[in-house]
Amino acid sequence: MSKSSKRTTQEFSSLILFFGILLVAIFLRVYRLDELTTFGGDQGIDFLVVRDMVLYHKWTLIGIKTSVGAFFQGPLYLYMLFPFFSILSLQPIAGAIAAIVFSISTITLLYITVKKYFSTKTALISTLIFAVSPQFIIFGNTPLYQNFLPLFIIMSLYYFLKDEDDFHIRFLLGLTVGLRIELHLLNVSLAMAFLFYYLLFVKRKLKLISAYLIGIVVGL
Repeated sequence: MSKSSKRTTQEFSSLILFFGILLVAIFLRVYRLDELTTFGGDQGIDFLVVRDMVLYHKWTLIGIKTSVGAFFQGPLYLYMLFPFFSILSLQPIAGAIAAIVFSISTITLLYITVKKYFSTKTALISTLIFAVSPQFIIFGNTPLYQNFLPLFIIMSLYYFLKDEDDFHIRFLLGLTVGLRIELHLLNVSLAMAFLFYYLLFVKRKLKLISAYLIGIVVGL
């Protein structure tokens, strides 16, 4: 068997394993979904806002009120829920289905990112852990804004690890960081970590730092 044929066979086998992990992840998240997902007061408030968006087209520019003074999260989470409630005719289970869709998307992006920057074996191990971890399963079928964060965190890591002196790549990194801050204000800390990295190690490339900061502003 030639090297190219062997490599193709290995790639195919890895892809089969990944799809197997993906099926396991889907099963663990949809199993007894109507009984195991949560529906609390905070979620009820969020769902009512989304209901008004669906029924009365009351679009909002602010999201969930935080526990710190009069600060609000961004509205991104509500707009992520919107299509699911619209398609499923405002059924409360739509929130849990949205969480599952974004959780599975996160696993897929995790596989792509880890495989690109590390190895296929590492990618399969990391996606398997994410797929079967009890806490990630709970996050994956519970509609809370912080449970949607992993997708955007992995997006940020994908662009951060793509070590290219490219304005567009740094802009996309900043954009994903801005979207993360929209979901949770604590992501400002990671935004600052990226910024300090650029200030310390990419000192002379102000254009790239500017692209990153512009992306954050657009994401917000």
